[in-house]
Amino acid sequence: MRWLRALGIAFLTALAGGTLAIIVGDWATRLHHMSDMEAGRGMFLA
Repeated sequence: MRWLRALGIAFLTALAGGTLAIIVGDWATRLHHMSDMEAGRGMFLA
């Protein structure tokens, strides 16, 4: 059952990392006044 615990922890870590990446990326692009025209900020983050 150790592998199940490891899988759960990995899933939670990936979820937290992805959420923080979206939040920090949005904050950083707004901070640098990046244009949102034609999805400029979204393309930069991708």
